[in-house]
Amino acid sequence: MKALGISEARNLVKYVSIQCSYSLADRTPETELLPLCLDQGIGIIPYFPLAGGILTGKYAGNVAAPAGSRAQTDPGFSRFLTPERIELGSKVSRMAEELGLSPAELALAWLMGRPAVSTVIVGATSVRQLQQNLHSTSASLDAQTLDRLEEASRSFRSGEPFAVYRLP
Repeated sequence: MKALGISEARNLVKYVSIQCSYSLADRTPETELLPLCLDQGIGIIPYFPLAGGILTGKYAGNVAAPAGSRAQTDPGFSRFLTPERIELGSKVSRMAEELGLSPAELALAWLMGRPAVSTVIVGATSVRQLQQNLHSTSASLDAQTLDRLEEASRSFRSGEPFAVYRLP
């Protein structure tokens, strides 16, 4: 907000978007950043929209991480595999199956429907993942599904942001 105020006071070009971690597993931007962006007309471009793959359902309890997954290629990633996040990934997976969607499609569709979200930074390591990501743009979520996702992810509105290690 300070940078926006300086831009306005000095007649400079203002920020038009901000990149931050935002997903069902990290709803901390909703506390202060989202209201600021809505008030100031700034778009949010989330990264980690699938929480490093957690929201795809690929990580489950005591099951070994899939070959080539972030949990295998990045030893530090295991700190994100908390029981709460794993359970959220399982809930998203179950809801997605009921809707005939992949978990990634459901999580991305929810995120793209959030206020102020302009676009989403996604990654894909296969054609199948890319197709799922693209299909999420045509997925329509009804009020009941949104309520269920709200309930499942409410606890992730407070606490530490998913990408806290990227903050100064």
